This record gives sequence, structure tokens and C-alpha cells, in this order.
Amino acid sequence: MARLSIVIPHWGSTSQLEDTLVSVLENRPEATEVVVVLRDVYGDPYDLEGEVVFVCAPIGSDPVRCLNLGIDASQGDVIHVLAPGVEVCPGWAEAALRHFADADVAAVMPWVVPLDPAGGPTVAGIEYLTRGAMRPITPEEMERHPGRPDRGGPIPDPRAGFYRKAALDHLDGFAVELGWPHALASAGLTFAAMGCRTVVEPMSRVRAGREEEVRNDAFRDAVQSERLFWRWRGGAGSVAAHCGEILLGVGRHALRLTAPAALAGRFWGFLTAGRAREHRRRLAEIASQWRLGQRAVKPPHFARPRRRAASS
Repeated sequence: MARLSIVIPHWGSTSQLEDTLVSVLENRPEATEVVVVLRDVYGDPYDLEGEVVFVCAPIGSDPVRCLNLGIDASQGDVIHVLAPGVEVCPGWAEAALRHFADADVAAVMPWVVPLDPAGGPTVAGIEYLTRGAMRPITPEEMERHPGRPDRGGPIPDPRAGFYRKAALDHLDGFAVELGWPHALASAGLTFAAMGCRTVVEPMSRVRAGREEEVRNDAFRDAVQSERLFWRWRGGAGSVAAHCGEILLGVGRHALRLTAPAALAGRFWGFLTAGRAREHRRRLAEIASQWRLGQRAVKPPHFARPRRRAASS
């Protein structure tokens, strides 16, 4: 079975981090590495340093940068990303890891079950819509419609996903300039473009409450949303729908008096749309390199190519 590294980028409250750690340490498989990336001071009151690898990021670092630092520090063949506040269930990792014996599998999606029965539906994956919005997919929807090829198929919920380390290395990690959760969505779409598979595993389950979200300001979140759209959509058929999405977003921001900042962020993100051509070129290069690497070895493939300097 593949070696597992669980990477938890910490933001939000200390109690949420500790709830996640307790569930992980109680249920992890043998020889599993747990990496916590800290962007704030943490006193380690339970003396976990012998069981957990703590990586210190600059105070206030972006969560995606923290996540990449944790991946760089990890030794596993499979990286499991967990957001603080998410709790794991017994057997959740073993059920997911068996899929990585198939060299075409780049990611596995666990079910994200609400801690509170009134907390919303169970999420089996995420769909990135034509209009440039992310929508959760329920298990029932996943069974009826396993994925739309024109939309890149389902992608893991940013709160919990298993990723092949070798595939992440081909991406040079998650794209910091897209922020959380857009960088994780972009990685899932890139795997589909590489010809890799993302599968859902119903026996792998985590529980999520109302964990604290990454609090971007309205301007930054709009910039990152716009960058993701022009990288992966941006065709003539999607622009009109995207304009409607922007108007809906402005309406939501109007209630918080942040509509001007959100509109400014959308405009600034649009100005970077010209980089989409470079992204497509880079994407073709990544896909070609991955196919060449896959033909060079027999599965299971856990080779780790050298990380390049630039983020994709």
C-alpha cells in the first residue's frame, strides 16, 4: 500500500486544529506521517511533537503557500489534504489508498459528511461550472451523472482530498496565485487534462462542521475567482453565463458593502486573462511530460520528479 502523508494547513481556531488532530491520530494507518503547517504561534499543549511534524510558515502566510510547504516537507507517496475542523472516520484512509495501485488515478475523493445532521448534504465531490462557480455534488448526483467531460469531471472537495504526490509534483504543487479554494479546484481540473482519473470512494468518509473558512478580502477573492475562470473556461459560450455569476456575486457583496471591492477585483482578474494562453501551453507540456513518465514505468507509479521553481 502507498505511504501516506496527511497535511493540515492551520488557520482559524486552535480547537479546530486539535479536533482534527485527535481524530487523525486515533484512526490513521500504521506508518502514516502527519504534517501540520503553522502560520501562527502554537504552543503544542499536548506535546505532539513526537507524533506530528510541525512546519513553521511566515506568520499570516496564504493557506495555499502553507499547503505547499507541508507537501515539500512530507515523505509519502500520497498526500491527504485536510482542512482544520475536519474529522476523519475509522478506515477512511485505507479505503482511499487502495485506488492508487492504479497508475492512472491522481486523486481520490472521500465523502464529506456534515457533523450536524442539519448542516447540509453529504458532498461526494465538486463540479466547476461553465459560468465559473464551484458546486458541491451529492452522492446521489454522482451516481446518476459520474462526470461531464466538458467540465473536467468531478474534483475533490477542498476540505479533504487524497492526491498522488508524483502528480502534484508535475504541477509544481498548488498554484499560490489562485488562493484557497481555487488552487485546489485548478489542480483537479489539471489532472483531468493530464488524462488522469479522479475517483470517489464512498467508504472513505470525513466529517465537517462549520469550520472557519479562509477569510480573503473581497478584492482578493474576486481576483482569484476571475483568474480561475479565464484559465479553465473563458470561451464564447461561457462568458455570458459568467457575467450573470458576477452580477449575483455583486448582489451578495452589496449586503456587506463590499461590492466596489469585488467589482474592482473582477476587473483586475480580467486584466490577467491574457495569461490563459501561457497556461494552456504549460498545461500541454505538463500533460506530455506525465504521459511520457507513465509509459516509462509500470504501475504503481510513485516516482517523484524534481520540483520546478514556478507554480502552475
